[in-house]
Amino acid sequence: MKKGIVVRKCKTRRMFLAVFAAFVLVAITISAISLNDPAVLLFNIPILVIIAPMAIYFFSWQLYFDENQVQKRVFFRKVKTYSYVQLREVKRRYYTSENNFCVCMVFSDGKSIKFRMDDDGAQTAINELHRHRSIKAE
Repeated sequence: MKKGIVVRKCKTRRMFLAVFAAFVLVAITISAISLNDPAVLLFNIPILVIIAPMAIYFFSWQLYFDENQVQKRVFFRKVKTYSYVQLREVKRRYYTSENNFCVCMVFSDGKSIKFRMDDDGAQTAINELHRHRSIKAE
């Protein structure tokens, strides 16, 4: 049995988000200590409410390509599972918003899943997609 392929967000993006979150929290904590006012630590709460879910999303987002299906996993659980039969079309095009080439998979229920070409495991996933469907270049 062939091992599945995992596509994850690019490691540099994940590390940037982790370093950014740590830097912001450390800066606010140092400000609270230097101002001698513990109430300044309350500024950490909105930062944690915004950045923590975003960081968990980036670190847990992955696409799993099996020999029979594609699974999207977010927040450490399976969100959606599609078989390759449900795959209607696969497009590879340049997205200005992503500043990179992306592969967009459109399924029979109208939903689409997109991943960037610089994501970890993207090239192997494209090879697997070629086995099941041709990829249109736009």
